[in-house]
Amino acid sequence: MVPFLLAARRRTLGTWLASSGTSLPIIGRVLNHKTPEATKVYARLSVAPVRNAMEEATAAMRKIGEQ
Repeated sequence: MVPFLLAARRRTLGTWLASSGTSLPIIGRVLNHKTPEATKVYARLSVAPVRNAMEEATAAMRKIGEQ
């Protein structure tokens, strides 16, 4: 039972890190993953950086369009 609880806590930590915008390489280091593939499961949870990038790009495009 203890290994299950540890794995669940690690998954929760990874989820929280991804949801707060932490990069995948940092999540991998925190969780001591040996390969980037092990960390990729958290990529789908990391929507904040994608949203921020899209908002910045859209704002820049609007600014150019107003000139």
